[in-house]
Formats: sequence, C-alpha cells, structure tokens
Amino acid sequence: MLVPLSWLKEFVDIDIPVGELCNRLTMTGTKVETYKYMGENIENVVIGKILKIEKHPNADNLLVGSVDTGNDILRIVTGATNIYEGAFIPVAKIGARLPGGIKIRKNKLRGIESMGMMCSAEELGLDESLLPEYQRGGIFILPELPIGEDAVRAIGLDDYIIEFEITPNRPDELSIVGIAREVAVTLGKEFRMPNFDMPEVLKTEELPITVEIKDNDLCKRYVGCVIDNIQIKESPWDIQMKLIKCGIRPINNIVDITNYVMLELGQPLHAFDADKVSEGKIIVRRALEGEKIVTIDHKERELRSDMLLITDSKGPIGIAGVMGGLNTEITADTKRVFIESANFLGSNIRRTSKALGMRSEASSRFEKGLALEIAPLAANRCAVLISEQGAGIPYSNMIDVYSVLPERHSITVNINRINGLLGLNIDVRTITEILERLEFKVDIHGDMLNIALPYFRNDIEGEADIAEEIARFYGYDRIPETILDGKRMVQGRRTLEQTLELRAKNILSSFSLYEAVTFSFADPEDLDRLYLPQEDLRRKYVTISNSLGKNQSVMRTTLIPDMIKTLKLNISRGYKRVLMFEIAPVYFRNDEELKELPDQVKKLCIGLSGENIDFYDIKGCIEYMFEGLNVKGVNYTRSDEPYLHPGVSINIIIDGEVVGSAGRLHPRVADRYDISRETYVAELDMDAIFKKADVTKTYKPLPKFPSVERDAAFIVAEEVSVGDMTKAIMESGGKLIEEISLFDIYRGKQIPEGKKSVAFSITFRAADRTLTVTEIDDVMTKIIERIKTDFNGVLRG
Repeated sequence: MLVPLSWLKEFVDIDIPVGELCNRLTMTGTKVETYKYMGENIENVVIGKILKIEKHPNADNLLVGSVDTGNDILRIVTGATNIYEGAFIPVAKIGARLPGGIKIRKNKLRGIESMGMMCSAEELGLDESLLPEYQRGGIFILPELPIGEDAVRAIGLDDYIIEFEITPNRPDELSIVGIAREVAVTLGKEFRMPNFDMPEVLKTEELPITVEIKDNDLCKRYVGCVIDNIQIKESPWDIQMKLIKCGIRPINNIVDITNYVMLELGQPLHAFDADKVSEGKIIVRRALEGEKIVTIDHKERELRSDMLLITDSKGPIGIAGVMGGLNTEITADTKRVFIESANFLGSNIRRTSKALGMRSEASSRFEKGLALEIAPLAANRCAVLISEQGAGIPYSNMIDVYSVLPERHSITVNINRINGLLGLNIDVRTITEILERLEFKVDIHGDMLNIALPYFRNDIEGEADIAEEIARFYGYDRIPETILDGKRMVQGRRTLEQTLELRAKNILSSFSLYEAVTFSFADPEDLDRLYLPQEDLRRKYVTISNSLGKNQSVMRTTLIPDMIKTLKLNISRGYKRVLMFEIAPVYFRNDEELKELPDQVKKLCIGLSGENIDFYDIKGCIEYMFEGLNVKGVNYTRSDEPYLHPGVSINIIIDGEVVGSAGRLHPRVADRYDISRETYVAELDMDAIFKKADVTKTYKPLPKFPSVERDAAFIVAEEVSVGDMTKAIMESGGKLIEEISLFDIYRGKQIPEGKKSVAFSITFRAADRTLTVTEIDDVMTKIIERIKTDFNGVLRG
C-alpha cells in the first residue's frame, strides 16, 4: 500500500526523519518495503502562467510562449500542442535539474533563444496514466497556483511516499487511518480521527431510496446516504494529488471523494446516480445464472448464481464489491447521488473478482474482511467531504440495513502466561498501557486481564495474539537472547517412505538415469495409444472441470505416456542415449460422482532408449534398486501388458503380488508415438514396494570356510521361466547354496527346436565346515532331479 507522509501527518504528529520512522514501524510489525521523496532531483522549477502564445516564425510545429514566472517573463519555445494562454504550468528555468540527470541550459530552436522549458508531468517524475486525460501527452496543465512559487512545494511533490507490505490478517492497515494508528502507538503520540461532524444545512425530506437485503449471508450490512444538489466538477488539487500519490486516477469530485474515503478509512464506497435507480429501490441479491450486466468500463459481464448483485426493480446496477453498472454511472448531468457503504462477505468477493478478472482496490479490501462498524463511518465521512466542497447537500437520515450486529469480542488472558510466552517479566501497568494505546479496553482482575477488542481488530483471536501485540510495542530488541532448550527441541527427519524414495532415486541416478518431472494432467487419448482395454483400471480417471485443454483434461493414471513423450522429445534433440526415470503419484477415481477423493498411488516409471540399450539394462536397473531397498522374494513372469512387446517383457512379482511390469515398447505403440528406436519402459507401484522393503540392517561375520562353484546348463522348453528354475534350484540346495547366477541362455543348432539352454553358476558354502565333494555331488543330484521333475529339463552334456 502506498501512503503519503503528508496525509499521515493529518492524523498524528510526526517529528522524526522519514527513515527513522520507517525503521521503527518495521520493528513494531508494520513492514515498510521502501520510501521515496517525490521531489528528488528537481531543482529551480517554478509555477508559471502563459501570457501569450505565438507561432514560431521558422517552424510550423513549434510555438513560442511568453511565460510569467513571478520575477521574469521568459520566452520559451515548445512543441507541445495542449497549452493555451492563461494556463498555469511548471517551468524549468535555466540551470534547473530534472529527474534522470536532465539539466536545462540556454538553447536556440530554429533561430529563437528558449530561456527554459515547459515541463510535462512525466518530466517531473509523475506517472501520466494516473492523470486526467487533458494533463497527459503534453505540458502539465495545473490549477491556479501562486506564480513564481517553487513547483515541488506548490504541486505537492515535497512529500515522501511510503510503501507498506500489509499482511492478510490486518485489513485495518489498508487505510491511512490504520497506518496512522500504528504510527501513533509506535511514536507514543496522540492519534486524531478525521472530521465526522455533519454540516448544519441538511435536507430533511423522506429519503428517495429504499434498500432490501435478500441474501444476508453475503451482505451483512448495507449503509447508504443520499446527496442532493450535486455539482459535478474537478476535485480540489490537494485531493487529486493525494489520490495520485496513492496510485488512483482522479475522475470527478464525487467519484474522487468515494476513493478518498476508501483510502482514508479502508471502506470501499460506490456512488450511484440516484435518479437512475428504478423506483428508488435497491435490492441486494444473488445473480441469476447467466444474468448479464454492462459495467462502467463498457464491458458486458455474464454472471453466475454465486455472485452478489446490487439491483433495482429492473435489474442489475452493480456487481457487489467489484464494479458498478454503466446504467447508474455518475455523469456531468447527475443531480442526486446515492452513496453505498456496505459490508460484503470477503470470500464471495474474492471468488467473484477472480472469476470475472476484475480485481480492484475495492475488491482487495473486501476480500480480507472488514469490520461492520466502518460502513456507517465511511458513509458519514463521504457526506461531510461532499458538503465541505460545496458539491451537494446531504439528507439528514441514513439508510442502515442489517440482520444482526456482532457484539464486540473480548479475551481474558493471564499475565504470567503472557510473560511466559515472551520470556519476559513485564509488569501489569506496562502491559495495560500498551494495550490501551492500541485502543483495547482493559479490566484488571489480579493476574487476569479482561480485554475488550476495538472494532477494527478482527485479527485478535487468543492469548498468543495479545502476547504478540505486547511484544512488538514493548520492543523485540528488549527480549533477552536465550539458548535453545534441548529438551523441547524436536528433530525433524524424513518419513520411512521419503527415505526409501530418496534411496531409490539415488540408485537410479547412479546408473546415469536423469530424473524427469512431468504434469499430473493427461490426455485421455493416451490410454487408447497404449491399447488399454476398456475395462482396464487405468481408464477410471478423474476428469478436470476447468482443464487447460483436451491434452490436459484428466488426472493421469499411468506415467508411461509422459515417459514416452519425454524420451521422444530428447531423441528429437539429437541425444543418442536417453535414460530417464520419474517417481510421481497417479490418481484413480473411486466412484462415478466423485463424492470421495480419488486414490493416489505413487509410481516409478523408467524409460531407456538409444544405442546399446537392451532388455537386460532396464531389468538390471530394477534389480539393483530392489537390492538397495533390501526387497526380497522377487520373481518374474511373462507380461501381457498391451503396450509391451509380448516376447520381451516381464511382470515383476513380490511375494505373489504383481507390483509392475517392464519390457520393450510394443512396435505398434512406438509407431503411434513416432519413435523409431528400440525403447524400453517399466512402471512399478512404489507404495507396494515400500511395504516390502526391509530397512533393518543385519551383519554377519566374514566366512571362515571356502566356497565351491559348480556350473550347470539345462535344456528346457522355451516357455519355462528362468525365475522359476532359480527358485527350484535354491529350494533343492537349501542352506548350502550361497548364490545362484544366470550366465547364459543359448538357442542354436545343438539345441532342439522349441528348447533353450539355461546355464547357471552355483556357489556352495557351509558356515561351520569345508564342504566335501560328496556333499556337493548329492546336492547337484537333487537339483538335476528337481529340474527334470518340475520342468522336464535335462542336464546338458
């Protein structure tokens, strides 16, 4: 929020440098982002009045003006076209300095000497977009100001603009008055409220406007006042400059005053042309679905039934808390206005402004939640200012419609607990003084304080909030440093699942795999490209109601499509080998109506493509990951996944449960994704794998006795699983087998058609003795018989 220092000084006496003020405010919890002097680098610029304008004798696009600057009449050449005789303007005299390092020197333009420069607003450091139309794109036309006076002082640039960061819990600080309260308490000064005394001349007739609230849940209070005999004109210069300094463009005196009061008190107002309100009836209600309104920016808006409207007997005249309607806009012909000062539900205003893309200064204040008590104060203040300017005569009565006004909240706190929270020993008198300066009412009952909260502090909810208020004004720098109490410290650490996931990522990264991160949104047509059957669980996806497009219209149920697309993207960029993995959740719909949250399952997807990549590379990655996670009981069977090659794919089974699949991408799927290289993918259920992981570390001594290795090759049918053979060998050898390694699978002339030769290296060892040849031969005999019985296999000679 932008706050002029001069405006703050109207409510509190500030007698310290602005830098010190900003530091002290920051230390008491009102954070200052930055501050800037508006008149910085402006020297020797004065107010001038144009006495005469003549065409330049030697140039068609130049004018020569005679400008009265108080002590001198200066001849100045300009190319501006918006000047006129009698206009008051800022004049940079010879030797003047302007922002940007500009220095004014004598200059001849087409043979005529120019003794200075007429200045635009931009050249004085002002944002022209905040100025009325006639003051833009040319010389800065001013109201009648003292001729010859220093322009920085006369225009109002001798001021500091302080930018505050306002936290969401302090809507009261979105106002000059709110900041001034903080300044007053910080400096120990008296705070002054604005003038709310109504003028003596008032209209006493019956009000021409009535108000009905149909949706009290969205509009808690609606206050309004009627002003007659309206005179539409420019606002006084000091009001215009205050608005400009706060980033708001002046419009006319009535609209400017509503914005002025919003900045001053934090309560947004809106002015309707009262004579354009049909039958004088204001109705506050929800919009009808599809109802439309043309707002004051001349745009037609289509509304939803959850948006709040201000209507008359004919239809909408404003979107509550966001923007007024064009049909009741204030114009030059307006003679009577109705000033709205209402309290709307903040969450509803936030949703409405976001849905319509119309966030404004008013909506940003309503969003944070305003106190109901501010509404009548703001309406009163608006009527006073309009009257003081001679712009209208207020009616004596105000409209004030509400269902229930809340009782002011109070909190009971224990002084000892407050001191315990702060680590201090502040006496009750000091605590009471701080709270009373903050406009809290305090009743002391021994060690207990009963504290009545001011209407503008809705953020105070409990004892900790009171402790914070005391700490920030007692002084954070006065709280002694203490060493952390180790007994109260809690050591943060990863969960078991997080630890296992990190371990899996490290293992895969060690094999030169890069981690991919893709969107959780997916294209439902990808499931067709994978040839998944209609009854497949992965077709139970969640549809996104506000999707960014068809290709991101559902929550993904598999990581495979995104992995294929990632591989293709990197292949297209010239990479010869692409090795990727991703660990991320997928989502499955629980029921058709989505009454419950979808199931979320964490998956691992691996993708390999490029030179010298084969099936055993992806299988090896999976096996080493299982080894690192200490997962036992892993077996493999042939996979029937439709997107994998039927002869080069496996299902991964742990303790009888299928936890994933891996293999070569089916050629027909590769064609659909326009991938010509052999590509291998795997997808595993990490949640299931984590449950099987054994994080317990066991240690055993190094073996004392030697091992013996035997190689054996068996001829079995092509369909026999190597995993099943390995399991059978291990069961036959019992404790004497230390390790089994597959080292060859052979198909050739020496092997009958439909058969294959599978060769294993078997390591034998006993923990308590050296094994004899007889013992090993006995075990080998059992293995050969088991292979023959279970798989009809024979030992290859």
